[in-house]
Amino acid sequence: MKILLADDEEDIRRLALMTLKRAGDQVLEAVDGEECLTLAQRVQPDVMLLDVMMPKL
Repeated sequence: MKILLADDEEDIRRLALMTLKRAGDQVLEAVDGEECLTLAQRVQPDVMLLDVMMPKL
């Protein structure tokens, strides 16, 4: 499964990334809302995990 993970806190992204990759998923990361929108349009992920309180959202 292709997952887009968007969070401005590196520790949270790292933990989620390790967990999702261990499950065999392909994970793309975004650090702010602008990057998240760009990636979502480009790769069309199956699932998006979003932090709603991050920069440029």
